[in-house]
Amino acid sequence: MFDSGGRMELTLSPDIRLGIVLEDTYNLNQIKSAERYFLELTNQLKEAFQFLGIQMPFSGNEILPADFVKTRSDWIEYIKHIAEAPFVHTMEPGLIEMRCIKGNEELIEEIRQVFLK
Repeated sequence: MFDSGGRMELTLSPDIRLGIVLEDTYNLNQIKSAERYFLELTNQLKEAFQFLGIQMPFSGNEILPADFVKTRSDWIEYIKHIAEAPFVHTMEPGLIEMRCIKGNEELIEEIRQVFLK
């Protein structure tokens, strides 16, 4: 989770933004399968929020943008690419404020350290 959720802010209109860090693998079928799974899961979450009457400020109409399901190495390369020319490439605001809500917290911390280098 990142942005205001990564900062653990409590608001009446929460901003739920998710990113997925997959383990590094060379199995493209496994990566594509995981991408489809998490994108479908977030679409179901969005529908559930709407059904419950919770109006969420979805950026780009998605909780989880399609390009935010990446392997650990892909996330690190993504951040390094942006850091090389920060005024040329734009990064999702709030990405630096990421936190782990489920899974291996060490992966998130490793990615966060790339920001600090």
